[in-house]
Amino acid sequence: MVTKIKKKRPITAPDEFISMPNRILNYIQKNPKKVIFVSIVLTLVILSSLLGRHWYKKKKEHALSFYAQAERLLNENKKEEAIKIFNQILEKYPRMGIAKFSYLKLAHIYEQNGNYKEAISLYESYLKATKGNNSLRPFVLHAIICDYEKLGKMDLAKKYLRTMIEKWKGHPLSSWAYAQLGLILEGEGKVSEAYNMYKSALAAKNNLTPTTPFGPAWLELKVKALSNQKNLARDGLP
Repeated sequence: MVTKIKKKRPITAPDEFISMPNRILNYIQKNPKKVIFVSIVLTLVILSSLLGRHWYKKKKEHALSFYAQAERLLNENKKEEAIKIFNQILEKYPRMGIAKFSYLKLAHIYEQNGNYKEAISLYESYLKATKGNNSLRPFVLHAIICDYEKLGKMDLAKKYLRTMIEKWKGHPLSSWAYAQLGLILEGEGKVSEAYNMYKSALAAKNNLTPTTPFGPAWLELKVKALSNQKNLARDGLP
């Protein structure tokens, strides 16, 4: 049996790989002004990007240098000087990550000085500057709640406690929030609501939850005591 060999068809069009450089050269020759303009624009864009990155890097280094200086002054117990530098960071580098830590540092200093109102303002600025999934937010909420309690503003403390309970379920601090809210409600004579908070605090306990000040034994006693109060109230006894 004889196998017929198929003849290859002749190439009628130029190979794409070969013709592409020729097309580019032809385009450049026909449109030199346009090509020069586009090249200049691209060069400027690249240079601007490189200069911008260099500028941001230098700015970040300056911000970190400021922050390190403020930390050193804190270690030397020169709080007033440290406060000035942290405020300079917030003024000059408000959008950098280092500014967020400056909010927290300043808030802590004001807390130590008993200026809880200013501390709360700084903590709230931190919350505004961070996203909802930021891992430090529940701890900042904890600090705000404690400061409001020290100021005797229980309604605002309750507001932030409910925020923590709603948005940070399962967090180690959620059990503390339930128990703390239970204490406030119990002080207001809201026995049923306080009982539910203590029960929720007990259920929310896990291995990462701090054992103080509301450990499982303390919560169980609270639940039992309020359960007895509810039973007495239901039976009409004083």
